[in-house]
Amino acid sequence: MKRNYLITILSLGLLLTSCAGSVTSSSSSSSSTSNNTISSNTSSSSSSSLSSSSSSSSTTSSISSSSSSSSSFDEQGLKNFVFNSLSTMKLGNFSMTYELDGKDYTDVVTKDYYYTAYLNRGAVLLNTYNFHQKYAYNFEISNNKVEIRGQAYSEDYSSQELTSLDSANKFLNFDENENIDFVRVGDTIYTTDENIIGMFSSQLDFTGIKRVGFYKIEHYMVVVLQGYDSVKDEYYTPSTGAVIFIDNIGTSKLDVVEDYLKQYVSTTDTLENKADNLFGNVSFVSAVYDNMYLEESNYIERQGFSNLDIYNDYVRITDINEDNVSTSLTYQKLADGNTLNLIGVNGKNEVETTKTSTTYEDFGFVGQDKFNLNQFMKLTADDEYYTYLGTDASSLAYAITQHLRFLQWPVEEIKVKVENDKVTQMIFSTGLMQDTLSGNYFYRYVDTRVLDTPNVIEGAVKKTPSVHDEEIKGYLSYLNQDNSVFTSIEKDSAWDGSRFTKVTKGADFLLKGTYIVNSEDGSSNNMESLGSGYYLKDGKLYSFTFDEENNITLNKIPVNKSLKDVTNFSVSSEVLNLKDNVISTTGDIVNIGQYLGNIYNPLTVDARTLNMTVENEKISSMSFAYFGGTEEITFDYSAVTLNETMRANLDKAISEIDTDKKMTWEDDMRPEVYENLLVQYGKEIADKVPYLFDQDFIDSGNTFDGFYDYWDDEENPYFVIIMNTDMDLSYISKYKAHLLSEGYVTTDNKTFIKESDNLKLYVDEDNESNEFIHLYVLA
Repeated sequence: MKRNYLITILSLGLLLTSCAGSVTSSSSSSSSTSNNTISSNTSSSSSSSLSSSSSSSSTTSSISSSSSSSSSFDEQGLKNFVFNSLSTMKLGNFSMTYELDGKDYTDVVTKDYYYTAYLNRGAVLLNTYNFHQKYAYNFEISNNKVEIRGQAYSEDYSSQELTSLDSANKFLNFDENENIDFVRVGDTIYTTDENIIGMFSSQLDFTGIKRVGFYKIEHYMVVVLQGYDSVKDEYYTPSTGAVIFIDNIGTSKLDVVEDYLKQYVSTTDTLENKADNLFGNVSFVSAVYDNMYLEESNYIERQGFSNLDIYNDYVRITDINEDNVSTSLTYQKLADGNTLNLIGVNGKNEVETTKTSTTYEDFGFVGQDKFNLNQFMKLTADDEYYTYLGTDASSLAYAITQHLRFLQWPVEEIKVKVENDKVTQMIFSTGLMQDTLSGNYFYRYVDTRVLDTPNVIEGAVKKTPSVHDEEIKGYLSYLNQDNSVFTSIEKDSAWDGSRFTKVTKGADFLLKGTYIVNSEDGSSNNMESLGSGYYLKDGKLYSFTFDEENNITLNKIPVNKSLKDVTNFSVSSEVLNLKDNVISTTGDIVNIGQYLGNIYNPLTVDARTLNMTVENEKISSMSFAYFGGTEEITFDYSAVTLNETMRANLDKAISEIDTDKKMTWEDDMRPEVYENLLVQYGKEIADKVPYLFDQDFIDSGNTFDGFYDYWDDEENPYFVIIMNTDMDLSYISKYKAHLLSEGYVTTDNKTFIKESDNLKLYVDEDNESNEFIHLYVLA
C-alpha cells in the first residue's frame, strides 16, 4: 500500500510525469514489506500557515494514548458520528491532518479554495480577466504569503477555466442512503466498503487500501487506512501517513488564504502595448533548469539551452546540452508560407539545402492577436512580474522556447518581466513531477531572455572544430586515406543475423560484397549477388564486379577518382564530438550517411544516433539508426591482400582494353540494354546507338534497362531505355550534349536525328515511368 505524493494539483488528479513521458504513480502492494516511507516536498512554512482551527503538531501523536478499548464504548454512536461527518464533508468544507516522516500536515478543503499541505499546493477561485466569472488558479504558500502560479486544469487535462472546485472534494458523491457494513475491533470500527475506500484513496492519493477504520478522539474523526498482507493473512497500518484526523467539518479555513482573498483586487495592469518586441524578427535565449527535491536537500540543475531566432523568412532553433554541445537547425520559409527547406551542414561541414516534412505550422508560433496579452496581469501593484492567468500556457511556452518537453509536460506558470515597455524576461514552469527512474521530485522551468537586437540569419552556420578535433582526425585517418588498410563487417537489424556486408580496403584495391550466413560462426563465402570493387593500376582506378570464384567484369573506363574518394569515409572531424572514447555528432547534420563509407542505408541515417567507439587509438565500431532499423559496423585493421586469381584477372582485362575503340552500350555495367538491342536490330545498329559513360551516374546507384515496346504505338514501335532509380537530369543534359557531338541535330532539344545512321532519339526529361530514350529506326 502506498501514498502517491507527487502530483501538481492533488485533488484534481493530475497525472504524474516522468522523464520518459506521462505515467501514473499509483501502485499497490500486498507483500509483507508493508511499511511505507513517504517523503515531503513541503517547505517548513507550510504547516505554519494553517488557521488556528487546524491541528497542532501533537495531534497525531495522541493516537497511542487515546485509542484503548472502553467498556462504555458506544458502537452505534460512533457509526452515527462517522455517517454524519461524511454527510457533512459532502458539502465541501473540512480539514484533514496526517503525519509524514515525523511532521504533521493539514489539508484544507472549502468551496472557494483547497490546499494540500505536504505538496504546498492548492487552488483558489479568483476574478481575473473575466470580471463576471471566477476561475480556479493554482497557488503555493511562501513566507506565509499566497503566490498565484497559473490557471488550474481539469482532472483529465481536457479543459481549464474551471468555475468550481468540487472535484477537490472526493466525498461529494457520498451516498447517504447506502448501508455500510462495519466490524468492531476494540474502540475502532472498520469497513471494506469499496465506495468508502475509493473516496479516501482519491482524497489522500493512497493506493492499496483494503480496509478503512474509524474512531473518535475529542472532536476529531480519526481515520485509519489499512492494507492487507496476504502472506501473514492480516491487515496492517503503514507507519506514516495512514492515520488521518478530520475536524472543523463545515468550518474549516486557512488564514493565509482568507487574508489574501480579503485583500485581492483584480488589476487592469496587463501586457497590452508592452510586448511588441515578442513579434516579428526576434531572438530568445532560453536556459533550461530542473529544480530538484531530494530528501537531504534541494538544488537547481541546468539542463542546457533551447534558443529560437526568427528573422524574415528564416527560423533557427538551437539546442545546447549540458555538455555544451550545440545542435542548430535553420529553416527557410518558402513562398506558400508553410513549406520549409532545411538549410544545414552535411557530413563534410558544407552548407546544404534539403527538403523537410517540417512545416511552419509545426513551430506553433502564436501571433500578437492570439497571445492573450490582456491575460498577463500584475496581481498587486508591487509585483515585479506579470502572471499569465489565461488558458493553455503550454502553447505559449512552446511558441517562445521550442522546448519539446513543453509538448509533453503541462506548463503551469508563466511570469513576464517588462522594462521600458519591452519584455526582457519570461519564466515558464511546469508543475511538480517525479522522475520514475530515480524517484526524485522536480519541476522544470525555462528562463527566457529576449535579446535587444535579433540575431541576423542569412543561412546555415558551419560547425567549428571541437577541443578534440586533432584526436578525431587521427582516428579517422585509419579509414579515410588512399593507403588506409582495414576490413569492415556491417550487420543490419533487418537481416536478423542472416547476412552481412564486408568491405575490404587495401593499398591498391577496395572490395564490397554482401554474404549469406551459412555457418554457425557467422562466416560465409556465399555472396548474395555480384560484389563491386575498385582496382588501382598504373595510376588509374578501375571499377569492376566480381563473384565468389574471383571472376571479374571490368569497366574499361577508368574512374576519375582516388581510392580515398571511393572509400568515402569523408565525414569531417568538425561535425564530430568526442566524449568518454565515443565519437558522436548532433542532430542538425544533414545527409551524414553519405560520408560514412560504403554503408548499406546511407540516405536516412539519423545523425543523433551515430556513435563510433574508440579502442586502442582507433575506431573499433560504428553504430547508427536509420529509417526502419539500425546498423552496427566493426573494423579490423589487420593487413589484407587481394586474391591472386582476382588480381590476375583484373590485370589481364586491363591489358586487353582497346583505348581507340568507341564506347557502345556493350560497355555499360548492365548487359540488358545492349543484349536487347542486338536481338531487335542486330549488331550494326546496336553499335551505332550513342552511349555515354558517366561516373557520377554510376556513383548515384542508378542503372539502365532497355526493351522493345510495340504496345503503345503498334504502327511505329520504338526501343525504350529507362533509368531504374529516377530521372537523372544532370545525366540527361550531358547525354544531349553528347548527341550533338556525335552529329545529331535537333530543333526542340528533345528529338535528335542522325540521318546517316537512320536513327531518331526522343530524349525525355519528365517521364513518370523513367523512360529516358525512345529510339526509332528510320526507314
